[in-house]
Amino acid sequence: MLRKATSLLKSIVREILQAKGFVYSSDVGPADFRGLVEFPWDALERTDRCPILFDVPLERCRGLGLMAFSCSKDSAHPYIRTLQNYLSGNVTVYSDSELKAYYMNFQPKTGSELLGISPAENKLFLKPVLWFTEPWIASPSRREEKIKIRIMRNESSDHGLSERSGGEWNQFGPVSDDRGELEFRRLISVMASIKATGYMRGNGSDGDISGDVLVRDNDYRINIIRGQHRICALSASGHLKASVRIDVNKWGVIRREAAEYWPAVRSGAFSLAQAREVFDRIFEGRQPSSYFMPMGK
Repeated sequence: MLRKATSLLKSIVREILQAKGFVYSSDVGPADFRGLVEFPWDALERTDRCPILFDVPLERCRGLGLMAFSCSKDSAHPYIRTLQNYLSGNVTVYSDSELKAYYMNFQPKTGSELLGISPAENKLFLKPVLWFTEPWIASPSRREEKIKIRIMRNESSDHGLSERSGGEWNQFGPVSDDRGELEFRRLISVMASIKATGYMRGNGSDGDISGDVLVRDNDYRINIIRGQHRICALSASGHLKASVRIDVNKWGVIRREAAEYWPAVRSGAFSLAQAREVFDRIFEGRQPSSYFMPMGK
């Protein structure tokens, strides 16, 4: 109820300001560099922190956070494989899907299992898995766990599910059957929309696929934050590139060479070597060593 009231109030204030001539940056949209640049920094350095939109090869995109799945068509990404099987007619329901198998087979309990770093190196990594995020975002904490729980509860509310989400996170198992069914339906819905009308982007805050830019030497990857379902639907339907919005005011340009300044390193939660190890694993599209996914059902 509070979320709906806050959203309504923001909408009213927005309408009043627009009537007086104010223009929201989201109404203007990102600077469009699609087809014009190969590397994101070529566009960012020209825009003075204005959001940009540019085309990214899907093999340079990483999905599901610390799981670091490539978003290319030959990826083991459970979203992509689920959609490919759906399109081929081999799967029509969640219970038979690769997504269901993924949630059943990979259920990390600690940060160590999710990160792929031995707890012998740091006892902090034995803390609950939901404490952990990328080391350039935040240090492991109970606060991070609460953020994830709140996100899942809000999504549940938005899609008509029970809001009693305790320990589930849709980037890995375990999740309830209701949550799994929801993710499956969302994937199918996005795919159907793209098939029917093509991929439709917009200038709103959630109008584009977006994420962090990870930079190593003279190369980059995009760690997807918004648009996980959309980018996988594009991949499964045969697209080789996706239009991605980079907004340095919301997300970041994460340079490996600056790892000593990342929050989890500065707090002492990660050593410099451990933080770089996580960065390299995501950059290279490798899953943690504890991950096991059968190649077929």
